[in-house]
Amino acid sequence: MTASYQRPPTAPDARVSGPGVVSRMLKISLLGEQTIEDDVTGEIRSRSSRTLALVGRLATQAGTAVSRQRVAGLFWPDSSDAQSLTNLRRELHHLRRLLGEDGSLVVTSTDLCWRDTPSCRVDVRVLRTCRDEARRRLAAGDLEAAARLAAEGCAAYGGDLLPMQDDDWVLEEREALRRECVGLCDLLADAAGRVGDPAGAQEAARRRIALEPLEQVGYRALMALQTELGDRAGAISTYHHCASVLERELGVAPGPETRRAMERLIGPPGVRPGPRRRPGPPTQRAGAVATPLIGRAAPLQAPTALWTSTVLDSRPRVVAVRGVAGVGKSRLVDELAEQVRGRATVVATHCFDTSARLALARWPIGFAARTCVLPPAQSTRSGVARSSGWCRTRHRPAALRHRPPVRGRRWTPGSGTGSSKASHGRS
Repeated sequence: MTASYQRPPTAPDARVSGPGVVSRMLKISLLGEQTIEDDVTGEIRSRSSRTLALVGRLATQAGTAVSRQRVAGLFWPDSSDAQSLTNLRRELHHLRRLLGEDGSLVVTSTDLCWRDTPSCRVDVRVLRTCRDEARRRLAAGDLEAAARLAAEGCAAYGGDLLPMQDDDWVLEEREALRRECVGLCDLLADAAGRVGDPAGAQEAARRRIALEPLEQVGYRALMALQTELGDRAGAISTYHHCASVLERELGVAPGPETRRAMERLIGPPGVRPGPRRRPGPPTQRAGAVATPLIGRAAPLQAPTALWTSTVLDSRPRVVAVRGVAGVGKSRLVDELAEQVRGRATVVATHCFDTSARLALARWPIGFAARTCVLPPAQSTRSGVARSSGWCRTRHRPAALRHRPPVRGRRWTPGSGTGSSKASHGRS
């Protein structure tokens, strides 16, 4: 059958009121929801699991005659041949009453066969017919028709085939139909992207990920689509979602190809991107980053590599840059922050090495940390709060870290006593 599905009509007792016009239609759902429904009135005609399983067995082999003896033995394996054939006759009688004058079910004395008709719409047949026709249109170069048919086929897939059944033939067909829908999602993402429908392409890529969350090819496709639209943050977020799913379900990290796609997004280590416009005044000293960093490639390589690893494996790290005063610690951190700016959130603050309360300091980020670089996955208010809380605990001065708790009071940063003079320093 090579018809492009335009919502094929389906209903019992179809009445033809004019040439090719069907006034009633029957809708049979086997994917996800299991119902036989009058698509005009919305009446549920049947929810019988046995009847729907019989339709499923015949519809998945539409156009092929199936022996009555074989079907009877498949559905009633514990009954005698005579009893199983009697049970099959009873189910066929019930199904033919539901279908009415529709000719989808072809019954002979020896065989059964399902065929597509305008008055009966089975979601399994919509999926497969749209898939075949979409492939033909794509091969012919008709991208718009291919995308439309692929979208209609994907919409017909409402879930697993006969989810309440666990027979061997059901499990095989269920997996086959899921893979067919995955293939349709790939076709739709490709065709929609080529006809200028990026939203449709991304939706198809996300549907593919939902169907096969452990296959990395779907995440890479979505990352590529997001990158083409300039949504680099979204592409990085997709990578981190992929990494978290693989870690949780399989205990593994993304494969080399997926990691390379991520490395292309964040840039190779040690390569400084072009200048970027930044909103607001600079947070570092005037002219600090405007002057090129000379002769510091080796010291800069280590924190840059750690930053790249942090983004790839989604594991937060804290790096302390130590050295005597005046050797260029702040300049080195400023250079790293400038390299990743635009691909991450850079939080900078002054340090107050004092135990006294600071005016207007409701939430000091840290006592020894001046600049904090958060990967995109943590570049949210909650991510800043988590990282900041860690800094407060780790970098608390010794005088406060070893201070015994006071009964009835809760210690908060800056609540101690001591000199009110704050020294503004950098580390």
